[in-house]
Amino acid sequence: MNKSLQSEPLEGELDLSRLPDPGRARPVLANPFVAPQTPLEERLATIWAELLGLDEVGIYDNFLDLGGHSLLATQLVSRVLGSFQVKLSSRILLHSATVAAMAAIIRQSQSDDED
Repeated sequence: MNKSLQSEPLEGELDLSRLPDPGRARPVLANPFVAPQTPLEERLATIWAELLGLDEVGIYDNFLDLGGHSLLATQLVSRVLGSFQVKLSSRILLHSATVAAMAAIIRQSQSDDED
């Protein structure tokens, strides 16, 4: 590429090319990592990790603490519906913001549907 077309950052601007790659590692959280224990938790943790761009998500990791936000919450609800045929609202993340809590809600919903 022609060097004259490349622009140098102006004084006071951040040179994004010099920043380290944020990576896909789980952020340091107050609670320790706890791996999924059931196939349901494993599938949920995989969905969360894909959406959040992380290598792994523990079952007690809070969605918001991992970088989740309203747009990702909507995508998460959509993926849960597609994977488990369980309809949840994105507001559910206010009350079940961990994989373990969401798994419990899904198990309960599936149990209610069987009755």
